[in-house]
Amino acid sequence: MEILKDKLITSIAIENLKILNEKYTNSLSLIGDNNKLSLIEKDNFDTLCKLDSLEYPIYFTYHHLLDIISNNKDISYRIKKYLLEKIDESFDNMVDYIDDYYDTGDSNNNENNNDTLNQILTGIYEKYDLVEENTIYNPNIERFIYLFDDLVDAFKTSNKYLYFSYFSPLINVEPGIFVEDEGDCDSSSSSDDEESEDSKSEDEREKLD
Repeated sequence: MEILKDKLITSIAIENLKILNEKYTNSLSLIGDNNKLSLIEKDNFDTLCKLDSLEYPIYFTYHHLLDIISNNKDISYRIKKYLLEKIDESFDNMVDYIDDYYDTGDSNNNENNNDTLNQILTGIYEKYDLVEENTIYNPNIERFIYLFDDLVDAFKTSNKYLYFSYFSPLINVEPGIFVEDEGDCDSSSSSDDEESEDSKSEDEREKLD
């Protein structure tokens, strides 16, 4: 149950990141609902929406994904680098959507909201820089890491290509000889022995005659 919950939370964070990466347009407003972000037409925008409604979903999205990049050993280097790039690309759009709240001159978006959100954003930027520094390698080392990731992926799917166990009798079959069943080897071998014995018997009878 805990695993399913983690997958759901991660899925929400990724969907939020996708929204933040959509090309900014001044006809849309970014809104928050619990830990989810969404975009709505400004014509349908509720002017009572407060800027602080964005604080938790923004905090949750970036910190959750950065924690995954830092701590999840099951994710390949290639995916971690991709996520970091998408996070970095989303920052400008996020700031543009936040600025829209101040452009409306809404009294709900007061100086206290501004200070709180600025602290959240500062924390996100600092954490991003730290995670990127500890995650990304120089291009020369990256080549070997990509190779290692590819090998790991290959090993994960290799089982379906392994037909014989080490101790299988078929391991001694010569290349080019195809045997459908191990029993065929025995029957073929025994029949050959019988034919050999029969031919010896005939030779012996001819000599006696």
